[in-house]
Amino acid sequence: MEQLIEQYKELEKRNNEELEHDKSITHLLYIEGFKWDDLDKIKKINKISQSKIEKRITLVQDFGLLRKEIEPYTKTNQHFQILLKDIDMHINSIMFEIDKLEQLKQKSQRFLRLQSQPNIKPETAPTDAMAQTGGLLSSTSDGQTRMYQSSFQFYRAQRDQQIQSHNQKWIEKQYTIQKKLIESEKEFQKFRYEIDTKQKKAEMNLQEFQQWQSKVLKEQEEENSKKLYQHKERVLKDQVQRQAILEQKMSRKELQLQKQISLLKDFHEQQKQQKEEHFLKILQKSMGALNDKDKFNLQQKELIEKKEQQNLHKLKYIEESKQWTKQQLQRQNELKQKKIDRANQILVSQDLQRREKFENKEKKKLAYMDKYKKLFDEYQNHINKEKEDKIHQFQINKAIDDASKEQLIKYQFERKSQSQAEAQRLRERRIRVYQEEKAGEHLMKQLEINQRLNQIQQELEMKRRMQELMEEEQKQRKLMIENDERQTIKEREKNVRKLEIEKEQKEKEMKKLKYSKF
Repeated sequence: MEQLIEQYKELEKRNNEELEHDKSITHLLYIEGFKWDDLDKIKKINKISQSKIEKRITLVQDFGLLRKEIEPYTKTNQHFQILLKDIDMHINSIMFEIDKLEQLKQKSQRFLRLQSQPNIKPETAPTDAMAQTGGLLSSTSDGQTRMYQSSFQFYRAQRDQQIQSHNQKWIEKQYTIQKKLIESEKEFQKFRYEIDTKQKKAEMNLQEFQQWQSKVLKEQEEENSKKLYQHKERVLKDQVQRQAILEQKMSRKELQLQKQISLLKDFHEQQKQQKEEHFLKILQKSMGALNDKDKFNLQQKELIEKKEQQNLHKLKYIEESKQWTKQQLQRQNELKQKKIDRANQILVSQDLQRREKFENKEKKKLAYMDKYKKLFDEYQNHINKEKEDKIHQFQINKAIDDASKEQLIKYQFERKSQSQAEAQRLRERRIRVYQEEKAGEHLMKQLEINQRLNQIQQELEMKRRMQELMEEEQKQRKLMIENDERQTIKEREKNVRKLEIEKEQKEKEMKKLKYSKF
């Protein structure tokens, strides 16, 4: 709390210091007869106004942040409410000063532009509407009217700039279009002139041709000069018309502003008069009440009696409403209870039906599962037998191959051990055998890997077959259900037929009995 008050005081100090510095600058905007012919002074004013605008904007932002921090405390504390109003007043005044500095900046920029042109040299600053009506912040009485007037003037300056830039663009566009047209006409004239010269050269002498040539050139120059003059006149007329329309609009806006200001002043005066009249009426009533105590006491008694009667009437109405609400609640509760009982009965019946259906389905499922488990076990036993047969056959073949290799080695060793050459060959053969054994070990490892891969493939095939079997089971289940339905329909038809036959037999028997009686 104390920190917020200290921040407000610091910002107020900053505002006062900047206001003291700005007095000498802002005053230049409203002095009539001030000479704006000193370029250095105008440049200084432009720079200072720009820097001051930036400072004032930062100050407004700081005030805005402080306002956000204070807003939550305004509901409970009156002191903070007053402080919030002061902050709003400071923000409004700073915004007004920013508008003034913006006007000063624009004015200096305008005079700098005029100074840069050699033909135009303004001696004095033009008088503003604000300079005529008072201008400075301290000269006006009502803060609202000042802010309204300043914001309107700032809007007017922006609007003037937009209109001027639009007019300038339009003039440049028209000028470029006319220029293109003139250039195209000139090219066409050159083309026609060349054709005419060729024709005249063929028809005339040299002197006659030169005379004709000079005549044609003069006529073309006169036509071009006339067209340029007409174009300039058109552009000037457009500018004059646009300027007149702009002045009419600005005069209308100024009249509207004056009317609104006068209406605001009248409204404030009416409010003051109404407050004074109300205050006088209150004073008169209070004085009359003090003088006539008896009348005042009687009035108070009457008021108290009236209030008591009103309270009794209200109490009766409240009791009646309570009873009515109780009755309504009882009826609603009874209806709800009935609905709940009905819903429970329906749910119980539905649950029983569902349970019966579920039990029937489960029984059928278990029967199907038992059947297909038996089939799967038989199939698996058959596959295991085939595998055992294959392994046994493979072992037999391998044993036959090993025995034949040993006999060959013995026979070769006996044949080649007779000579040294044969011994050398035997050594080489042993080395080769050793290498082949190593290669065989490598092959055995590869065979183990291949066996593992084959096992994985077999497992995958088994899974695939299991899935196929499951799908077949589902299909067979569907077929079984359909067959059951068909069988039930057939059984019903048979039963119906049986009943019909029984009825016919009974009818025949009855007829026989009747005839036998007769």
